[in-house]
Amino acid sequence: MRVGHLQLLTLLAVLVGAVGCTRDKVQVLGLRDARLSIEARRWLADAEDEVAIAGARVDDAQARLERQRSHGEALVGRLRQLQRDSATSEGTDLTRLFAELADQREALAVLHLRAARADLAYARARLTLTRAETAVRYDLAVYELDELVAEVDRLGEDVAAAERAVEDQQSQVDRTADAVWLAYTRFVDAGGATEVLWGAP
Repeated sequence: MRVGHLQLLTLLAVLVGAVGCTRDKVQVLGLRDARLSIEARRWLADAEDEVAIAGARVDDAQARLERQRSHGEALVGRLRQLQRDSATSEGTDLTRLFAELADQREALAVLHLRAARADLAYARARLTLTRAETAVRYDLAVYELDELVAEVDRLGEDVAAAERAVEDQQSQVDRTADAVWLAYTRFVDAGGATEVLWGAP
């Protein structure tokens, strides 16, 4: 019994290890593989396109974040000058709100980047699942599909959560933007000079 128990534990360990690395062992299927139907190749091509598009979105989100950070730093300098040059107390409130808006826009850009990265991970997992399902369907390999499906589902939930965070932050940015422009109107009405703020996106 003791030997049988050890053998069972060894078998379970091997099976767990095999399941755990299924994703890494799924082979790439060529889009010109003659063993696959045209429909299967199109299915694979669509999944690969999704990964490429998601990767481009990550690059765009990274560039947007860098632009927002650069703008925020420039805006701080303009706000300091505005406060120095302002002959009205409205300038202090406007300066604070503009700085707050810049911070919130940067936070939004960070969340956009996180969402884009989550979407890229999701697209890659979907591609892996597509390859595995295609291989199984055409008797080219045997994979543990349940594990791959579970991974896709989990990453899909990550994408949904990231998108909700973006929406929540966008709402906060919109509210602060409304407050900024109300303060800006008061500042202008009080005779404040606005030239220093020109160029803000």
